[in-house]
Amino acid sequence: MSLEALIQAIVNLAGGPAGKNFALIGTLGAGKTHLVRSLIQALEPELLQDVASPSFNIFHRYEGKKIEIHHFDLYRLEAVEELEEIEIYESLDNVKALTLIEWPDQFDEIVNMCDYKVHVQVNEKGKRDYLVEGFDERV
Repeated sequence: MSLEALIQAIVNLAGGPAGKNFALIGTLGAGKTHLVRSLIQALEPELLQDVASPSFNIFHRYEGKKIEIHHFDLYRLEAVEELEEIEIYESLDNVKALTLIEWPDQFDEIVNMCDYKVHVQVNEKGKRDYLVEGFDERV
C-alpha cells in the first residue's frame, strides 16, 4: 500500500481515527516518523512544524483542533516497568486520542493492544511499502 492510500484509509476509518492505536513496525530509517508527519499533515496541518521524532523524549502529545495525537518511540526503553512511567497505557485507553507507537515490537503486550499494525518496509526500488494488519475496511 502507498503512503497516500494508508493516510486516506486512516483518515476515513469508521468512527474516525480518535481512539485508535497504531503499532508502527520497521527498521531504523524505514520511515515510521515520516508516516507520522504525513498523517499529522493530513489531520492537523497547523501542527506539522512541531512534529519531530520522539526518540529522545520518548513521547510527544499534539493537540489539534479536531484530534489529539500521541506519538511514542519505545526504541530506548528496556523494561516493561518503563512503559508505566511514560503513561502509554493511559494513551492506549484514551478514546479521544490517536496513538502512534514506533518500536512497539520490543514489547509484545503493546503490539497486542494496538488496533492496527503498520509494517514499514523499503522495497528493492528504494520506495516505502506499508503493510497493514487490522484493516477490515477495503483500502
